Amino acid sequence: MTGIFLKSVNMGIAAGWLVFAVMVLRLILRRVPKGLMLVLWGIVALRLVLPVSVQSVFSLIPSAETISPDIMEMQEPRIHSGITAFNSAVNPAIMQAFAPSPEESANPLQIVIPVAAVCWVAGIAVMLLYAVIRYWRLLGRIRTAVLVLPGPGGTVGAARVCAYQSEYVDSPFVLGFLRPRIYLQFCMAPEDLEYVVAHEQAHIRHHDQWWKLAGFFLLSLYWYDPVIWAAYFLFCRDLELACDERVVRDLGAAQRADYAEALLSCSARRSTAAVCPLAFGETGVAERVRNILHYKKPAFWLIVLAAFVCMAVAVCFLTDPKEDIEENMQWDVRPAILMDSSRYIDPYMPASKLPYGYVYAGILDAAQANDTGLEGCAYYTSPYNKDYMYVYQECGMPAGTHEIDSALRQYMYQPWLREGSGDGRNRLTLEEVQRLSEFGEELTWTDFMQWYDHVETGSGLYIQVYEIDGTFSLWIGGGLMTDAPMYIYLQTNADPKDRVEIRTQDVWAFIGAHLVETGNLDGGLSAR
Repeated sequence: MTGIFLKSVNMGIAAGWLVFAVMVLRLILRRVPKGLMLVLWGIVALRLVLPVSVQSVFSLIPSAETISPDIMEMQEPRIHSGITAFNSAVNPAIMQAFAPSPEESANPLQIVIPVAAVCWVAGIAVMLLYAVIRYWRLLGRIRTAVLVLPGPGGTVGAARVCAYQSEYVDSPFVLGFLRPRIYLQFCMAPEDLEYVVAHEQAHIRHHDQWWKLAGFFLLSLYWYDPVIWAAYFLFCRDLELACDERVVRDLGAAQRADYAEALLSCSARRSTAAVCPLAFGETGVAERVRNILHYKKPAFWLIVLAAFVCMAVAVCFLTDPKEDIEENMQWDVRPAILMDSSRYIDPYMPASKLPYGYVYAGILDAAQANDTGLEGCAYYTSPYNKDYMYVYQECGMPAGTHEIDSALRQYMYQPWLREGSGDGRNRLTLEEVQRLSEFGEELTWTDFMQWYDHVETGSGLYIQVYEIDGTFSLWIGGGLMTDAPMYIYLQTNADPKDRVEIRTQDVWAFIGAHLVETGNLDGGLSAR
């Protein structure tokens, strides 16, 4: 159920951008037929019900998935709204409030989101129950209504629509779906009756009772979203404006004035939103009167323009933005340094200082650099580990990151891995832990998984154990491997509580202290 709830939230957020666009267009396109505004609200409805959408370069939706379905498992929960400034402002607060700690047995969001999902379902039930109760209560109140003779309801399509009068009716409305009926109040002025019935007949002719029912159902699904509430009330207002235009488009100026007077005389206070009735004069009386009195048949070019706007809105807001898929082929074809009949390939993990045991070995010549652009750079080797050499080179990879950035170039110690040594997928060593610790908070699961042997020991959380030697081991744990690990501990095998967080604490001092203590100064630096 939580997955459905999060999907609903993401669909509501995406539709919210479309609602804002329609609100702006309502202000700009005041002279277009109001029926075309209903088409725009229909596009909003489609966005709210379609669980999938095609991707398009024309999409104006910033993000199709603001909240990740995996957010409950994230060690650092965050949203992806598609707006960088908004993400930067909101995500720190989300992380601070909901990021799990190692001492907690569950991610806080694993409690919050299921509770919110239950509230969501309960809210839907309350909204639908409210609509049903109001419908049946209204049916009971008008049970004594009498048929108006001689039947001013007339014929709509192939069916005859009956009109009834009741003392419990304050404002005319249509009730019913399969066999709708018009209900009127007593003591209605004869000059108003014709216009009132014509208005309600226009509602029935265009099946507005069904459209309003569909709108209320969508409102029930998204009851928690204030943007959808605003959309529903504006939709109801445009429904009335469109109905008014259908009635007055063939009337003269004097008749339109009489129609507006009938609207004012029958107007009622706006009631709480419900599936029915479609009350005459229910919403936006002042706007409707102005629209009636100033109504002019729209020019053909204006209709064409409005149709084009509807198509453009559909293309831009019913589609999702294209995902930015970046495939880094450098992992398959890597530059290589030639040294002592061996090829050294670049594993793309530089460090700001050399690990223990590495000493200056010389300057790369043209043959050794092998078109890597590193001719003239100093390189360093270790007698304890023949699989790696370090080159002090200019890197387009800032310290503590894993992304190339040509604007932030700097010199770092770049490790080059001897080809054929297993591409690093071997036992983790202390010197590699020291080098990796340079990344700090930017370290990921992949930095270890793709290179070194490990054992999975977690049950509720992911926990990986990397054996280093008889003295040390590295433990990584977290909720989801797509997020930063919850902890990365270098610890002693004799006492698991004797440990250091390699991202934030002094790994060098920790290792040095224990090697001196054991008298094994070369421990962890031996060849693998």
